[in-house]
Amino acid sequence: MNWRSVSLGKLCTLRAGNTFKPKYQGRAAGDYPFIKVKDMNSAGNAISITEAENWVTLDECREFRGKPFPPGTSVFAKIGEALRQNRVRFIVRDTLIDNNMMGAMANPKIADERFLYYLLSNFDIASNASGTALPYLTVKVLSTVRFQVPDLSTQRRMAEILSAYDDLIENNRRRIRLLEQAARLFYREWFVHLRYPGHEHTTVIDGVPAGWERKNLRTVAEIKGGKQYQGKEFNSSGNVPVFGGNGIQGYSQKRTHNGFVIIFGRVGANCGSIHWSYDGAWINNNASSVVPNCYDELILQHLLHYDFIHLRKGAAQPFIPNNILSNVDLLIPVEILATKFCKLAGDIRHQQQSLSSQIRMLMKARDMILPDLMDGKVKL
Repeated sequence: MNWRSVSLGKLCTLRAGNTFKPKYQGRAAGDYPFIKVKDMNSAGNAISITEAENWVTLDECREFRGKPFPPGTSVFAKIGEALRQNRVRFIVRDTLIDNNMMGAMANPKIADERFLYYLLSNFDIASNASGTALPYLTVKVLSTVRFQVPDLSTQRRMAEILSAYDDLIENNRRRIRLLEQAARLFYREWFVHLRYPGHEHTTVIDGVPAGWERKNLRTVAEIKGGKQYQGKEFNSSGNVPVFGGNGIQGYSQKRTHNGFVIIFGRVGANCGSIHWSYDGAWINNNASSVVPNCYDELILQHLLHYDFIHLRKGAAQPFIPNNILSNVDLLIPVEILATKFCKLAGDIRHQQQSLSSQIRMLMKARDMILPDLMDGKVKL
């Protein structure tokens, strides 16, 4: 196996993204996804970029002279706190990135694109940043960093080994999302459209079936704001998810909550979004938490998913006022129906937890072998 020292500038072409003006933002479909740093936090984008909050048309791309990055590009943050988290993602289709990010396009003559992705994932990108209060990367500095790399055929074998783990991880994540969709469909059918088992024989008055009741949110749960985290709170070996309004932002060994907790975004584009963790979490200060105290968590989780999105105030900067939560009333079903739903949703949750456990084991195995492969300690 031949290894040689090569600069990153020779291994790939580095380029920053485009300025993403507000007038182009907000489109849910189009010709090109236009991702921001926060898109890397999406559950579906943990490895490859498959989801985007913003899209642009071909005409808009031409108008602002956008330069899409091709499939196979590795992307990462190049400025601010997000840079310190050293997150790298892999692009699977022509994609635009904003100017707070940078893309690395492999030189096919000497670098396999998947190998480059794993090489950068194993590299402390932030250590090459300039600035202190606001760290930032430059193409010039990053291009000079040197790596020991093997020949192309060895790179491909290494990438195949690591990709096998990531493919299983991605497949399990897709299965978790499908299970979640199934649970939501059951909830919507039973508790939104009121087509639950036995609904034909139930009297409905003013939209409330007989035996159901309305309860204030604060009587069935404790509501608390999140806590600002520092970069040092993150730990690559931690298994406690750190949640913001847009979902998991990283992992830590510390937590602000134990046990089951529902997280909702309370400000900005993710205002009203709902996430949850079954085994504790760190809740960031752009989100708040709901912890059930006298009602089944599975019902409450789905109730909030449908109610919180309607609580947003403001246009330019949506937010959920703290005092408005005191006025939230939830429609609570009769106990026998709640029990039936919780049995159904509980079975789905058990499958999700099993898949999540598999994901953690696969990630741990991959992260153990990654540095040894990149350092040439594993014989191929």
